[in-house]
Amino acid sequence: MPSPGGIGESIQAAVEAALLSSVSPTSEVSSITLEELDISMESSHRGSIMARFSVTLRNGSRVEREIRTLLKVSYGLCPQCTRRAGKVYEAIIQVRSEGGRLSHRQWMEVERFISTLPRRLAESIGEVEELREGVDLKITDQGAARIIAAKLRDRFAAKVVETHKVIGRRRDGKVKVRITYSVRLPSIVEGEKLIYRGDLVTVERISDNRVYLRNARGKVMVVKGDELWREDLFERIDNASLEEYMVTAVTGTTIHLMKMDTYETIEIPKTWLIPHSDLEPGVLVKVHRSGNKLYVLERGKYEPGR
Repeated sequence: MPSPGGIGESIQAAVEAALLSSVSPTSEVSSITLEELDISMESSHRGSIMARFSVTLRNGSRVEREIRTLLKVSYGLCPQCTRRAGKVYEAIIQVRSEGGRLSHRQWMEVERFISTLPRRLAESIGEVEELREGVDLKITDQGAARIIAAKLRDRFAAKVVETHKVIGRRRDGKVKVRITYSVRLPSIVEGEKLIYRGDLVTVERISDNRVYLRNARGKVMVVKGDELWREDLFERIDNASLEEYMVTAVTGTTIHLMKMDTYETIEIPKTWLIPHSDLEPGVLVKVHRSGNKLYVLERGKYEPGR
């Protein structure tokens, strides 16, 4: 057998592919399986092959056949490596944010995503071009580009738009097309708090082209990727605009609050404060105001003289 890793594995894979593609089953054959392959190399260019096949006939019987032949190895760049060396790219994946430019966190997540791609897909990326607004992945194989774009969609619940551009003709006269995948990542991130359908939720995780949300009561809600891009789906929270109140009293269905910067007091129904469980006099809350609702983002205990 060739030595494991590097050229040895390449020779093994090439021989297996050549053997299986050269076998032509007849109408009496149901399937052919390569059971054993032994490669002996005399030098870096010459060797011998022993291959053992099992053949299953349509009548249910099974036979084995063994072949031996000489092996001649010619070295050269594979088509994908040739395209990479010549900077010939069949597809481009443009990764951007919903708001245009990728945030630092999104940059880090995209880099982590690329580092975890299977080897075949990673090797199809001929160039990673970093731009002010995002990153362009230049891909040597259209099939690999399609898979990577789909994986980006699933990982980030991204919006993917595919466009085609004619860039010339091949030697056989067929049109040569370059595919561009525009991949837009949503601006929401895992761990962020949002208002969803009148409820305060935390983005628990983004995967499988879905966003998983959890509210204060522990209920998990799932938003599919296609639904995510509705403009009115979420209300974002600006932490810089949070208001601070102290709970002064809880009576029946009413909560009494005092605004800490103006000492203004208000009375609101409990249901307008979300969530309102476990609130008692002396508790401080930082809230996001939306209409007549107050959404509690932080809570603490009042400390006199602070």
